[in-house]
Amino acid sequence: MLLKDATYLDLVNTGNLRLIHDTVLRDRITRFYQNTARGFEAINKNNTSLVDDSYRQQVLVSGLVMPRGGSNLPALSEANREVVRALGDDYRPLPDRLWSLPPDAPEWAIVRGNLLMRVMVASTNKLLLAQNIAEAQALKASVDEWLDR
Repeated sequence: MLLKDATYLDLVNTGNLRLIHDTVLRDRITRFYQNTARGFEAINKNNTSLVDDSYRQQVLVSGLVMPRGGSNLPALSEANREVVRALGDDYRPLPDRLWSLPPDAPEWAIVRGNLLMRVMVASTNKLLLAQNIAEAQALKASVDEWLDR
């Protein structure tokens, strides 16, 4: 997640944040951006270390699921198609070992654990984002009220 804070940073860097004479409101704005930046950093770090690195190590590197040459991101999709073209017609991705395992194989616990971790991180992120939206809306109402004076 990205924090769109160009206007705030401009106000801080130019010293124009002091134009907001209401110190309580100015402090609230500053606190909001600092807390949001810190929260987004934590969310992104959790996504990377708890989800992506764990998945990569336990599912991809283990060979349970083979890497694919596709992507739903347009820029990556074109790059991946170029790699597949360069590999030639003889290239066929190997099948995932996971699907050949019986339902009681211990590897399924690894996949379930990774899936659970992804759901938990996504759920936490959703909650934090909802809290951040509510805080932003309350702050906006305070700014609007201040501007209407």
